[in-house]
Amino acid sequence: MKVKVTLTIILFSLVLGAGYLGRHISFALQWPLFEALRTTASIIFAVVGAWFAIIYPERLKKSFRGGDSNGSNAGIHNLFTPIVHSTAILAAVLLVGISAPLLKQFDWVMSNIIVFRGMSYGLLVFLTLWQLLTVVLSLTGPDILKRFTSRQEASKKAAESMLNPRNKN
Repeated sequence: MKVKVTLTIILFSLVLGAGYLGRHISFALQWPLFEALRTTASIIFAVVGAWFAIIYPERLKKSFRGGDSNGSNAGIHNLFTPIVHSTAILAAVLLVGISAPLLKQFDWVMSNIIVFRGMSYGLLVFLTLWQLLTVVLSLTGPDILKRFTSRQEASKKAAESMLNPRNKN
């Protein structure tokens, strides 16, 4: 519990500090970073979606056909979480892309441009940290596959050692 609170305070401080320090960074300099974030979120979305289709093809079929999915959903949940996070990040970046030019139309925004630049940069840092977490969470797919393969290899070795006791490796 203490770790979560401490981490939350650190992340909140980072975002606020970035917003404060980013007040003088023009949106034209910020936008390529938003585009890179959008690209990263798209790649994570595609890669994890592919892992989902590879690891759980039957459950994916049942989801679209309306079948019963017996068994544990923990693996699916762990794999599906990065997809949801990347989708939310993509949506946020897309909304920034369409709202920024519209906001520049208002005089009160232009008269407080430093505040809005800071808010934009703070949002950029928040979304980047969130995407970093999503990248870490996306490693779930390869980890599931690696564990499954390791268990299969261990079972195979155990079965072979019982069937051929003379053939010790």
